Amino acid sequence: YYLLAQKSINVLIWVKEKCARVSWIAKTDDDTVHQIWEVNSLTKSLSSTSLKIACKNKTDPVIRPGHEEIELYKKWAVSHEEYQDDFYPNNCEGQFYLFNREVVVRLLEAFERRGRVMFKIDDVFITGILAKE
Repeated sequence: YYLLAQKSINVLIWVKEKCARVSWIAKTDDDTVHQIWEVNSLTKSLSSTSLKIACKNKTDPVIRPGHEEIELYKKWAVSHEEYQDDFYPNNCEGQFYLFNREVVVRLLEAFERRGRVMFKIDDVFITGILAKE
């Protein structure tokens, strides 16, 4: 599970290097279904130069080790050393988000500026932490 952030960064690098003529990038989970006509409408409503990530967004409190309310939440427990704030920055729910190539470039630049340091929760890392930076 904790390698998903690395996988997401690798995908961004691949898109930057191999997909020069691609206008839009959609990240989706393999167990979700989307109405392609709605995605098409969304791309038409957004500017291809926009620096926005289109998604259902959220702001979650950080779950600390030992304070998980449900056993399932243990994988999302984060120590103060890993993340100091009590809430994550606004970020996307992971099942789907859409952005353009310029956003890819900016996310990778933010990743480089932070010394390539990863955060283990991929959607928070990519669409929250890096997007905020």
